[in-house]
Amino acid sequence: DVVVHVGSAVRFANESSTDSASVNSDDFPNNSKYTELNLGIFQKGSTLVHIFNTPGEYTYHDQFSPEHQGSIQVQ
Repeated sequence: DVVVHVGSAVRFANESSTDSASVNSDDFPNNSKYTELNLGIFQKGSTLVHIFNTPGEYTYHDQFSPEHQGSIQVQ
């Protein structure tokens, strides 16, 4: 869980032991709460970046392992 300012970039890193991970908006399994966070699948050792331009709290999960989750508070 992190707090960032509007306009900040957040980097998601796949440091897991699995080959693939994903960043998807809550609610699991529909991923429809914050559709801009449906960043998709990325491979082990790679990263995804998203810039948050709107204040609010954004919650997300890994579609393959939904217990891996977090939130981003944008101020």
